[in-house]
Amino acid sequence: MSMPNFSGNMGVLGDLTFTPNINADAYFAGQIDFSDKVIVRTDFSVQTTSIQNLLSSPTSVNAKFSIQEISGTVTFGSNTLRHFISAFLGEFEPSGSDVFLQRQFGIKPLNPTLMTSWNGVNGTSAYPFYGLGASYAIHAGQNFAGAFYLSHSADLVAATNSLDSNLRFAFVSHNLELDATAGVCLAYNTSSSIFALDNVGFHASVTLLAGDRNLFSVFFQGGMGNLSGTSINAGTFTDSVYFFLEPRFVAWGWHFSAAAFSLPFSTIDRMTFLTYPSELAGSSTANKSSVGFNLNAYTNHVKLGSTHATGGAHLTFSIPGANIITVAGKIGAGTAVPQFTITPYFSLNIFGGTLSTALSLNVTELAKQGGGAIHLMLGLRSQL
Repeated sequence: MSMPNFSGNMGVLGDLTFTPNINADAYFAGQIDFSDKVIVRTDFSVQTTSIQNLLSSPTSVNAKFSIQEISGTVTFGSNTLRHFISAFLGEFEPSGSDVFLQRQFGIKPLNPTLMTSWNGVNGTSAYPFYGLGASYAIHAGQNFAGAFYLSHSADLVAATNSLDSNLRFAFVSHNLELDATAGVCLAYNTSSSIFALDNVGFHASVTLLAGDRNLFSVFFQGGMGNLSGTSINAGTFTDSVYFFLEPRFVAWGWHFSAAAFSLPFSTIDRMTFLTYPSELAGSSTANKSSVGFNLNAYTNHVKLGSTHATGGAHLTFSIPGANIITVAGKIGAGTAVPQFTITPYFSLNIFGGTLSTALSLNVTELAKQGGGAIHLMLGLRSQL
């Protein structure tokens, strides 16, 4: 019997604003593979709200530790038909991400650079459901895979529970990479001895990349979050719908993309290159999502001596607190608060990992916030 194979990944990111204030995100992820029959995965992350507050008041809540994933998977079968049975805690192969495609088919990541995250190795997801559960997946041939998930989550303070079920289908070919999920979430109350079903929610997602990555391709991610079956109307429907559409093309050694998006704040909160002032990124019902556009250009043909580097920039225009239906009304009523952000970024292969830096300038908030509208980020990712 061969020895277990360990692989790991860790990263840390510092975010300095010139108010001044320093935040930090860090994660550690590991995988142990026992002869391709048993796979154990872990992914932990830490987010700080302020390094200064953490040092001056260590007993207050200034950091959040999260178990992003703890899972164990048993695999069996042949090369043409393989089965995967998993038990997990956390966000396991979340909907609205490319994690399942990477694990089943070994593809390169699909997600746009705007959705870069330092909150765990799995990055951002459009429907980050957290729970304790189990799954069964099947990989047929070289192109097809499917899965079923059943998980449970609980809020001990509110005495509420959720039972979530998901079906998944994935397909990969030369010019198409597709991942589609659909599921139902049952929310029930345990405050008394009587079982009470509070809500039935529906969710679905599609993630795909069509075309040639080296010439022209289109990335699309869309779906709906937990759409309540007990109160479906135009407002709840549009609040639940999200999408990210990004045509991409490569020319003269550069990668170009133009994106339109409407994303929930639970997703934007994890994105490194898109930040909002605290008063716009609150948790009120009026600020559930953000709609906008992004232009991105980068090249990975930069060389510093014998070291490879990547350089590029994002130009982002967005309206927080709006969705694809309400944005026109907010603009017409003068209640929209547009945000224009310029973010040049640079990464360098060094120390056996990748050193990344970015300077994010919120042009809209510069006059109001001064140094608070400027974020200087420095991070390091390393393979273990």
